[in-house]
Amino acid sequence: MMALVILAVVYAAADLFFCIRICRRYGRAQAIVEFVIMLLLPGLGILMLLFLHLGVKMFKLDDGSVDLMPETEHVFSLQDRGYNAEIIPMNDIFLLDDAKLKRKYFTDAIRQDMVDNQEILQDAVHDTDREIAYFAVSLMTAKMEEIGDELFQLEQQLKKTPDDTKLLQDYAAKLKVFLDSGYGAEMTRKQQRQAYIAALELLNRRIPDRAVYYTERIHMLLISGRLEEARRTCLEFAKTHAGQEEPIVMKIKLYQALHDAEKLQEQVQKLKALPKRLSPEAMQIIRFWDKEAGHA
Repeated sequence: MMALVILAVVYAAADLFFCIRICRRYGRAQAIVEFVIMLLLPGLGILMLLFLHLGVKMFKLDDGSVDLMPETEHVFSLQDRGYNAEIIPMNDIFLLDDAKLKRKYFTDAIRQDMVDNQEILQDAVHDTDREIAYFAVSLMTAKMEEIGDELFQLEQQLKKTPDDTKLLQDYAAKLKVFLDSGYGAEMTRKQQRQAYIAALELLNRRIPDRAVYYTERIHMLLISGRLEEARRTCLEFAKTHAGQEEPIVMKIKLYQALHDAEKLQEQVQKLKALPKRLSPEAMQIIRFWDKEAGHA
């Protein structure tokens, strides 16, 4: 009998300790619910709850780490992610009237390395708040240096193993990241654009079935004003990817740059005649450029 009394006292003390911990972490309401469960299911109740809380801890189900925001939306919160009332899009920070609050949101976001959208950084650089502009310039400079270091390392590796196609693909991808970011002076960007075109040309030879390397190369040639090279690349692209929409789309962009309306219309009609489902980009090009549809 005495043993049962001691066991009951120990169990009650364990229940009380457990409930105090739950109350501090999750609140009084949950503590009361779990205390009732332990009273109704002596022994079994505390084991069930113990395993439940261990599972929550192991799988981090109570830290608000599940992000339901779209990947393209850059957000920053002064509160835990589990609480959404203070979450605002990064673009909206610059609309805040409170200068101190706006500065705190943005500088804290920078310190947490959450700002990597080029348009947001450009807005911040030209913001009237000097502290925000300073932090934005510092971040852009740091990111440019980081990408520059990565490019240098890839270039050195390519010098040692120039036939490594995977390494060449990584190098081209990093060059695209640099060019798309808008970082760097115009002279630096021109040099990196030339390096990108050269890398893409090699990839066209090694992996001719990858259409994306052709479209990127032609796009860069058009931006650089190297129209004759772009024309030759378009012909090469059309041979290796006959019957596909991508070579026709790139020819349309070429003839647009050359201001050759007649040949542009020829390619638009070829695009329309393809016996396959067209991409949204191709459909948009047809709607914009198709003169026959305009006269129908």
